[in-house]
Amino acid sequence: MSDFVKETKDLTLHGILINNTRIRVSIRVFYCDVPAKSFILKIKGHSGFSSCTRCAIEGEYLHNRVCFPYTGIQATMRNHQNYINITDEEYHVGSVTSNLVELPNFDSVFSLSLDYMHLVCLGVMKKLLMLWLSKGPVSVRIRSAKMNELS
Repeated sequence: MSDFVKETKDLTLHGILINNTRIRVSIRVFYCDVPAKSFILKIKGHSGFSSCTRCAIEGEYLHNRVCFPYTGIQATMRNHQNYINITDEEYHVGSVTSNLVELPNFDSVFSLSLDYMHLVCLGVMKKLLMLWLSKGPVSVRIRSAKMNELS
C-alpha cells in the first residue's frame, strides 16, 4: 500500500507529463466492496457493532446477526478528523490509520464509495420486496393496483 500511496501522491501533486503536456491527476473516490474497504481503512468489518462508515451508530444483536434498527435517534456523523485521531476505538482495528490519509484531498468518510453489492444485491432488496409486497405490515405494503403498475 505504501508504494501505491507514494506514487499516487506524486501524481496528484505534480501531474503526469505526456507529449510535453502536464496533465493534472486527481482521485475523487475509491470503489471497493465492504470487506476491502474495511481492510484498507483498518476499520471493523461490516458485521461489527461500530462498522458504519458514515455514522457512529452502534449495532445490536437480532436473530444472531448484528443489525442497525431504526430508532429515530440521529446518530453522530463520522468525519475525517475523528478518523485520523482514532476517537472511536470500537470503529478502528488497531491503533493506526490507513496510509491513504497521506493522499491530498483524501477523506476517510467520503473518498470511498458505498458498496452497491452489499447494500442492495445481497438479500436486502429481496427482503424489502417481500415487506412491500406481502409479508410486511399493511402500512408499508404496496397496494395491488400499484403492484400491477410496477409489473
